[in-house]
Amino acid sequence: MPLALTARVTWRCDALCAACGMPNVARPELTTTEWVRVLDEASTLGCVRVCFTGGEPLLRDDLGDLVDRCASLGMATTLETNGAGLVQRARFLRSLGQVLVPVEGDEAVHDAIREPGSYNRAIAGLQAARAAGIAVSTVTTLCTKNQDPEQLDAALRSAEALGGTAMFQLLHSELPLASRSARRLRLKPEEARAALDWVMRAQAKGRAVGISAKTLQYLSTWPHADGIASTAPHEDVHCSAGNLHCVVDADGSVIPCVVRVSVAGASAAPNVRDGGFGAAFALLREQPCRACAVAPLVEYNYLLNLNRHAVIARLGRVRTPLGSAA
Repeated sequence: MPLALTARVTWRCDALCAACGMPNVARPELTTTEWVRVLDEASTLGCVRVCFTGGEPLLRDDLGDLVDRCASLGMATTLETNGAGLVQRARFLRSLGQVLVPVEGDEAVHDAIREPGSYNRAIAGLQAARAAGIAVSTVTTLCTKNQDPEQLDAALRSAEALGGTAMFQLLHSELPLASRSARRLRLKPEEARAALDWVMRAQAKGRAVGISAKTLQYLSTWPHADGIASTAPHEDVHCSAGNLHCVVDADGSVIPCVVRVSVAGASAAPNVRDGGFGAAFALLREQPCRACAVAPLVEYNYLLNLNRHAVIARLGRVRTPLGSAA
């Protein structure tokens, strides 16, 4: 049952981030009608959450229509974006549940990791989303440029100033989804543990860290961020890729995991254009990897495994919808 679906609606992007290797693939993308058909079928099969990502999903003019379709089907939605287009588009995304925008530290560090001017665009986008009644979260990818407590605190304060939460994750530098320079930005295991320890201490103090302590503890014990294993080094998280969640790529390819299968290999994957989403999902096979250090996937797996620590943490972050009565 595809409880959670990642919709990579485009490979196109208007940003030049140092660590990203996502190619601008010159391949026909699903039309609005085709995406609506995917969402309708996924809902029928039990999907309750859709994450729109890319590339930069706001480059699609029909994104608001797709978000509205999810809302009409009762599916919760999240948007992963660099934030640059939110000032112009946020009012068309009012039915969106949550928006995730990278904030890597203070302005200088963020712009060094991303590109000049991107910090101000990200903050302006988050403010526009907040004003439109959308829950907001920042995402900080821990690397050599922002591992210091001052930068971690700067990212966390940005989220808190907006009434949102701050997500933290390790830099994943496996090609081709990461650039070659990502390896130079990757933290050593002891550096990653020190940064994660700071985040866990901030969370213990009641600050707005938006990822469970269970996942943070898991990541802090992982010996190598790019490692993919048959079991986790200390416990089996029971990865549900291809079983309870999957990815639909921009061309309609259905793959188990956003990281495990490359864009370059997507042509060999089952496709929604060949019999629909359900038929493509049914062709997915159990993956050889059973564990990784990709924070959102670890969190997903803990929640889908009904781990009580992760579930309680998630319930504790539920907020009254903006604009509604308290």
